[in-house]
Amino acid sequence: MFKKLLLSLVTAIFLALLIPSSAFADNSVNVYFFWGSGCPHCAKEKPFLERLGKKYPSLKVYKYEVWYDQSNKDLLKKVGSELNANISGVPFTVIGDKHFSGYLNDETTGKQLEDV
Repeated sequence: MFKKLLLSLVTAIFLALLIPSSAFADNSVNVYFFWGSGCPHCAKEKPFLERLGKKYPSLKVYKYEVWYDQSNKDLLKKVGSELNANISGVPFTVIGDKHFSGYLNDETTGKQLEDV
């Protein structure tokens, strides 16, 4: 019971953070990166997000490993449900009300993420 309550609370807080960044006085942008340990596509996106964070100091990246962490996996399912998104794998990235599945390279998917 406590675990379900805690997951619901974490999910509510997470979804509250999905409000577009323009609503905040500090103009920060939150990126939620769901990834799997050992995933080659996730391994490509991680350094891209790190470089993006250096380029844009107001960018905040929150990382959730979902293959070995059941709480993060449950959160990913809940977020997918709330966004009406088909989550068939990782990486799964959320910026505001936009979501992205997969990662090819910096020039394609990376550009899409940066352009949000």
